[in-house]
Amino acid sequence: MRRTTIAMNDITHHNTLSTLGDFAAYHENLLAAVGDFHEDLHCPVLVGQITNLPSDRNRNDNVRRAQQLAWTESPYARPGAVVYDIFPTDGVHYRDEANMRAFAERWAHAIRASVCGAAASENPKLERAAAVDATTVRLTFDRNLKIETWDGKPGAKALGFSFRDGGVALTDADVVSTLVSGPQVTVTLRTPLPAAARLFYGSGADGQGKATLRDAATGLPVRMIFAEPLR
Repeated sequence: MRRTTIAMNDITHHNTLSTLGDFAAYHENLLAAVGDFHEDLHCPVLVGQITNLPSDRNRNDNVRRAQQLAWTESPYARPGAVVYDIFPTDGVHYRDEANMRAFAERWAHAIRASVCGAAASENPKLERAAAVDATTVRLTFDRNLKIETWDGKPGAKALGFSFRDGGVALTDADVVSTLVSGPQVTVTLRTPLPAAARLFYGSGADGQGKATLRDAATGLPVRMIFAEPLR
């Protein structure tokens, strides 16, 4: 059986074809495009996530959230490359050999996982986020993790966090430590959490070029997290 893989992408710049980061419009168009591709080609459609383009956080996150949702909402879409942590050469494109190689490796893993069924090549997924107390959050993922940059340099503290409640946000600057023990991550903050804080991870450029949470075996970054409530 011949299989074809198509990578979906988007831009948020002003032109007549872009949704300009509007979540509802992009989400609707993406699901329709996946359905059309499948009808024409009768094959899985791998939907990758864009990196953080040089515009506002909400527009970028709207597009990346819609892409991630498509993986479970469409019967034909499957996860493509997750690349929020790879720092682009010029803020948009991968041009250096190192980040181009990393980008290619992400797609190789995505194809192994989504087309060939290799579970070891999937990105780690968050299973639970809980506030232990006012300044401690415990995250549980579906596999053992480590802390590294996209090019394999180990880090003492994971970055890429934000905890938001309306206009109030705690960021990496408020994170004192991140203790990784197997699939669990304990995040200690210097400032109490906002009352109804929700967890974001990799939002905007938060994780780009930084030591982030990764699969202990493959080095793949955890999936992006959007507005996860703390139980």
